[in-house]
Amino acid sequence: MKFWQKITASLSQKAGNPDWGTLERFLAWSFGGGASASGIIVNPQTAMQSAAVYSAVKVLSESVGMLPINLYRKEQNGSRTLMAQHPLQRLLHDQPNEWQTSVEFWEMLVLSLNLRGNAYAYVNRASSGRVVELLPLHPDMVRVEMQAGFQLRYQITMPDGTFRHMAPGEILHIRGLTLNGWMGISPISYARESIGLSLATENYTLSLHDALPISAASSSATAPRWAACWSTPASCRMRPTNASKPVLTRPPAEKTRTKPPCSKRA
Repeated sequence: MKFWQKITASLSQKAGNPDWGTLERFLAWSFGGGASASGIIVNPQTAMQSAAVYSAVKVLSESVGMLPINLYRKEQNGSRTLMAQHPLQRLLHDQPNEWQTSVEFWEMLVLSLNLRGNAYAYVNRASSGRVVELLPLHPDMVRVEMQAGFQLRYQITMPDGTFRHMAPGEILHIRGLTLNGWMGISPISYARESIGLSLATENYTLSLHDALPISAASSSATAPRWAACWSTPASCRMRPTNASKPVLTRPPAEKTRTKPPCSKRA
């Protein structure tokens, strides 16, 4: 009996605390991710290691997150009136839930939209139907299903490992560029080759700079060190402590001007 209890306890612990790294790699492979032609595994996690991808999603997320989101009522004459006392105004403009500000909430949704093509939030309602909070959901934990009669259904993986099905009215779903109209495509998957090439280029460039750093490479005092370095390259490998120091490169050869041979006159 104790043996089965140990097995069930370990399974429940894994369900409550899944290996997100393994899950990320599996989902990247399932949804068009995986290894690129350069040999680099590209998914939303590894793509953020590219300076270009990180800078782009950071600018977009922070730019949208700092914008004020207000709730207005359109009047009959075409003007609009700010509904400052409406309950949704506080959720959208100030604080959508207990542990996030409006800036953090929208930054996270825009980041999910840029990396995975979809952003989700659970619309938590009271028994009266009034919206009390918006809870962001990780896109990898949401599965969208199109059922018969063009009815959408969302399958949510809860923190304890269980599944829960929700209707479209319970989920705030923001789609990016879409091919079928109800599911956004992942920009990282479609730009996988370009991002993989960028990461591979950075790794190759770093490997070329794996050399002995010195401050004065072209002085005559360092000539013996140059000779030893180029004769035995293994002795000139850069240690981690020298990562931020100048890199040793081959000094330019001195050019000597030679006079052309004089031709004898006949």
